[in-house]
Amino acid sequence: MPQVILTEAAKRRRRQQQNQQLQAWLGTGQNLLLSTRWLSLAILLICLYTILQISIDERFYLTQIPVDGLATIPPGEIMAATGIAGKHIFAIDPNQVAADIAQVPGVVSSAVTLSWPNQVQVSIVEDSPIAIWEQDGTDFWINKQGAIFPARGLQVPGLLRIISELPPPPLPEPPPNADPNEPAEPSWEDTLPLAFVPQDVLDGAFLLRELRPELNELYYRSADGLSFVDERGRRIYMGTGLDMNQKLAIYEAIRADLVSRNLTFSYISVSNQAKPYYR
Repeated sequence: MPQVILTEAAKRRRRQQQNQQLQAWLGTGQNLLLSTRWLSLAILLICLYTILQISIDERFYLTQIPVDGLATIPPGEIMAATGIAGKHIFAIDPNQVAADIAQVPGVVSSAVTLSWPNQVQVSIVEDSPIAIWEQDGTDFWINKQGAIFPARGLQVPGLLRIISELPPPPLPEPPPNADPNEPAEPSWEDTLPLAFVPQDVLDGAFLLRELRPELNELYYRSADGLSFVDERGRRIYMGTGLDMNQKLAIYEAIRADLVSRNLTFSYISVSNQAKPYYR
């Protein structure tokens, strides 16, 4: 092949063209880099401005907290447990709020949902009372599991009342650094001798109520179990458990025998149906 011989002028023209192409490429890359930086800065400024506006805009603060599922618990008690009134929606952990609500006595479960911009919904499931536990003149409620929790001051018709004759527990000792001039107010748990009503007590109480529908009040003490007061003010001790049918039959037989002999008595005990007695 014939060899092409470039003159010096042609060589200089080629080097100039190559330098111009290189400078064009470098200029394009530099312009692209500068435009990307400016774009990133603009995006950052927009994000900061948006966050600032959201943080100061009142539309993102919770002002209304509707609660579903309330029947006996006052709404204010649930509101106080949430602790989210007036807070920014981004500062709220719904799982933590639901856990705080679940600590309220009488709440079985709770759920909290958030939606844009300031909507919150609280749903709870209450623990329904099945009976009243009266301790030293104060009413508490009993749930299906036998747990005792504070009554809400609302009247629930038809509940069986169990009046405790158990002695109140000793109050806990105050902490060493407590102010003696300002004694701490005991919690409601400290005033109860029991945290749970024994199952045999609940079984016996509701069986008595079924057998004697006129019985709206029962009494309970550890030694004698359940008891009621008859129409003449005499105490009838029935014990606990599911054998109330047999105990009532024994009680009726003893009572009929005493009445037939014109004997007076102040109480009859069939707590132990194998060894009933009266006085």
